[in-house]
Amino acid sequence: MKTRNLPALLLLALALCLPWACASFLPAPQQSDLEHLPPQWKGWGLEDLEKGRRLYAGTCGRCHQLHPPGEYRADQWERITRRMQGRAKIDDQARESILAYLQTLAWNPAAAQKP
Repeated sequence: MKTRNLPALLLLALALCLPWACASFLPAPQQSDLEHLPPQWKGWGLEDLEKGRRLYAGTCGRCHQLHPPGEYRADQWERITRRMQGRAKIDDQARESILAYLQTLAWNPAAAQKP
């Protein structure tokens, strides 16, 4: 391998690892968070919220720094995700998963901490 390709390979490796690294800084949904599920998400479990967390990190984190869930209120996340849906090119189901994660953890002051 030629060394002139090394910077491009390093950049590619960084780009592939970035969503995973961002996800590790986002608060993982806990059992106690389920008590704060907005009415439209009743019946969802931790695995559903974790899917939203992974989508948030992998989709939104591709283009910009992620905002912690507690940085905005639940109603603000509704507007933000609706506005960003077209830019992120995600379908309604992905948006709902992301929104469920963000709205559910928005109640928690600890979820407002930036990494």
